Amino acid sequence: MNASQRAAGLATPQEAWWGGGAAPLLDLQAEHDAFRPRETANDLREELGERVTVSVIRDAGHALVPSSRRR
Repeated sequence: MNASQRAAGLATPQEAWWGGGAAPLLDLQAEHDAFRPRETANDLREELGERVTVSVIRDAGHALVPSSRRR
C-alpha cells in the first residue's frame, strides 16, 4: 500500500464508501483466499442484496493480481 492510498483510507470514514451507493457491485473472490474463508463468500450479498454479484476466481489465492501474473 502506498502512502497516498493509506492517507486516503485514514481520512475517509468507512460508512462513506462501504455500501457503494446504489450501484451494482461485482465481488471478485479468490477460491483459496486464506483471509476470506469460503463459508463467508456470501456475506456482502447478504448485507447489500441482489445488486451484489459474487464471482469466484478458480485456483487463486489472496493476492489475485500477483498470483495471476505467474501463469
